[in-house]
Amino acid sequence: FRYNIVNDGYLHNHGIKGTARAVRKIEMYENVINQLNKSMWVPMFFRSGTGVIFNNTITGVWSDLGIALDNPRSCDAYGEGGLADGTSPWDGNTEPIETYQGWPARDQIGRGPDEWVWTTENLYPPQASEPMYFWNNKHGSDNVLPFAHSCSRSQLHIQEGRDYYEDMEKPNYTPYAYPHPLTLIEPIHQAYHRSDINVNGCVETGEMVAFMDRWKISSQDVTMLELMESIGLWKTGTGCN
Repeated sequence: FRYNIVNDGYLHNHGIKGTARAVRKIEMYENVINQLNKSMWVPMFFRSGTGVIFNNTITGVWSDLGIALDNPRSCDAYGEGGLADGTSPWDGNTEPIETYQGWPARDQIGRGPDEWVWTTENLYPPQASEPMYFWNNKHGSDNVLPFAHSCSRSQLHIQEGRDYYEDMEKPNYTPYAYPHPLTLIEPIHQAYHRSDINVNGCVETGEMVAFMDRWKISSQDVTMLELMESIGLWKTGTGCN
């Protein structure tokens, strides 16, 4: 989620509630989040997974000018997983239980993917550490920083310097090119395209579909760029009467 303007809303992802798994990974950057006409709590609220949150600009008046973090199962029992308090096999349950109280919880902020596919024969795959990173999120000249909220166990499970890092770039991370390269492709204005089988200057539906089938068989025969050009010519009707 990048290069967007959000008015009277906030950026958010979901944690585990019930049997549905949580959001695995997010990238949110270069957005403008404006509080304009509604009373708003926080500009960002994350409940699971890993990712990068950076270069977002926040304006307006917020009840808490920060990035809220929590884990639903740290505070309440949901579905089969129950409460993440050291008694559920869904969780890492680091020893001593009295100290860690179930940490790391399944799909919580700062955990990576399951190490194997969870099946009825192979239950409860562990999840490696994969911290979330936050940097250069600003309200005016002030840094907008993450904070663990909700119950005390949620705050115990989500700790800075272990499960997330504030005001710190993720090592070796490079954002994808913007604008997306495929949005920069301009239709070809030459007389004939390779997908124009009839060589009449018009890419018809059957020709475009056949060209796509060739791409599915071999991306060396037909490149993605050529396919997008063909689709563009077909959609715009360039050269067709």
